[in-house]
Amino acid sequence: MEFLTPEEKLKEKKLYRNIYILLCILPLIAFGTIFGYFLSQKSLVNKANDAIRAGQIEEAKAYAMQLDDMQTHDNNTETILMVACENGCSEIIEWALAHGADPNYAPRGATSPLELYCSFGFRGGAKTLSRLLQAGADVKNYQFKPPMFCLAERLLYMTSEEREIAFAEMLILYHNGDKIQYDNTTLLHYVAQYDDEALAKALLSTVAGAKQLGMLNTDGKTPYDLALQNGSAKVQRVIRQFQEGLLDALENEDNPEDINSGEDEYTYNQEEMDALINSLEQQSQKSQQETASTEEPTTP
Repeated sequence: MEFLTPEEKLKEKKLYRNIYILLCILPLIAFGTIFGYFLSQKSLVNKANDAIRAGQIEEAKAYAMQLDDMQTHDNNTETILMVACENGCSEIIEWALAHGADPNYAPRGATSPLELYCSFGFRGGAKTLSRLLQAGADVKNYQFKPPMFCLAERLLYMTSEEREIAFAEMLILYHNGDKIQYDNTTLLHYVAQYDDEALAKALLSTVAGAKQLGMLNTDGKTPYDLALQNGSAKVQRVIRQFQEGLLDALENEDNPEDINSGEDEYTYNQEEMDALINSLEQQSQKSQQETASTEEPTTP
């Protein structure tokens, strides 16, 4: 049996001590590295989101390009796509979706990108909304209220040009299966209040929309009552034509079963959706040009 000399014992003791110190330090180094990485990613998304809010598109992209995950959120629990939707930044929305941003992702308890877009960023236009939907944004994925009603409840505070954009977007949401009734108010009530003919016709072309004619809102008014109250001549005409056509069909016994048949919801195919968006944009551009021409000062 070999005995260690005092010097060998001292060396062995130092070796064990160094191994112990190393085992204690390694987890700290690993934790520090991971925590540093987390902070750097958080810092990048904070800077990118601040740049989006300031309208600095290229700077925002430069920061976002360094992120390893587009679902990383900032100190306000907002991702790049969420902030872009909130600010109606079409270019960043398109860029983020192309780089892997999930159109349905929101940190726990946060508002979905589509809900944010419809609440605040709707000025990005129908084409941007369509891009979100094409990327898979789910109209039924919301935290507080359906996207359609996020738009509808802001109509009162919009200019006439903004309402044109909003109604075009609501029409697209409607054809993608968004809810048309929420919290004792139907979409037809909003349509009647603000006199949007296209959306009224689209709603009344389905059984679900037609059923809203007799529904009362929280003030006890039907959509037609609101149309009369607000002088919405176009929607009044659409509702009267619908009711007259229904009566004619019943009087002529023109297959009454067909009146209540059909799907509650209708969805466009992609070609029809593109055609709708182009048509809406042309109408909007024409309206803006007419407005600009009337505002030009006349020269003597």
